[in-house]
Amino acid sequence: MGKNRIPLVVCLAVAFLAACGPSTQAAQTADAETRAAIPSSTFTHVPPTNTATDVPTLTLSPTLDLLSLQEILKEFLVQESDLPPMANYTANFHLPALVSNEISSQTMGADGADFLEKTGRIDGWEVDVVFDGDANLGITPFILYNQAALYGTLEGAQLAIGKYSDLYVTENGFTETNSPFMKGDVSRAFYLRYQEPPESSGYSLKYIIVFSYRNVVVTLQESGLERPIDPIFMADIAQRLLDRLQASPLLNP
Repeated sequence: MGKNRIPLVVCLAVAFLAACGPSTQAAQTADAETRAAIPSSTFTHVPPTNTATDVPTLTLSPTLDLLSLQEILKEFLVQESDLPPMANYTANFHLPALVSNEISSQTMGADGADFLEKTGRIDGWEVDVVFDGDANLGITPFILYNQAALYGTLEGAQLAIGKYSDLYVTENGFTETNSPFMKGDVSRAFYLRYQEPPESSGYSLKYIIVFSYRNVVVTLQESGLERPIDPIFMADIAQRLLDRLQASPLLNP
C-alpha cells in the first residue's frame, strides 16, 4: 500500500494495497505453498463460492445519530491498549488519517461511483501500525492496517462487505478463507501471497479480516515479507474493536 492501504472492504474501508498478479500457474503454486505453510487448525482455506455476497437478514438498526458517529469514528480504530503482548517487537503508531469518499472511490476503480451511490458511505478513518522486528533474531517487521468506515444504513454497510468486497478481492487476487473471528453482523477473511516487486525472491503475505457492526465496517490487514500469518493475533484485535463498537451508546441507543 503505497502506504499500503487496505481497502478491501471495500470500502471497506479502503485505501489500500495494490496487488500484483502472477501467472495462473504461479498463483496456484503460491497458493498451495501458502496453505501448506499455515496450520490447518487455525487457518483453513475456503474455496470461493458463488454465494460469497449472501448476508444474513438483520433487524434494522435503530435511528442513529450519524453526525455524532462521524465525529467519533476514529475512536473505533486500533489503539495501543488493543494489542496483545508482542515479544521482540516495537509498535509504532502513525497518526490516524481521514479516508474520504474520493479516496474510497478511487480504491474501487471503475466501480467507485457505483459503490458510493449504492452503499451510502459517509466517512472513514485509518491508521497504520508498524511493528519493528529484530534482524539479529530473524524477526521480520510487519504492518497492521486498520480502517473504520461509516455508512448511512445497515444495508449499505452489508452491501459494502458483500458485493463490493467481492469485486475488490477478485480484481486484486485475494482468496477467501476461514477465520477464528466470525462475529459482528457479517465477517469475512481473505489472504494474498505475492511478490513485491515481482522480480524479488521473497514472498509477502497479506491477511485481512473485515466485519460490520450496524452501520460501521471495520477492516484489519496484516502484511509482511515471509512472515507467517497468525490468525489468532488478528482475531484478538478484531474482538477488542467489536467490543468497543458494541459498548458505544451511539450505536446502541
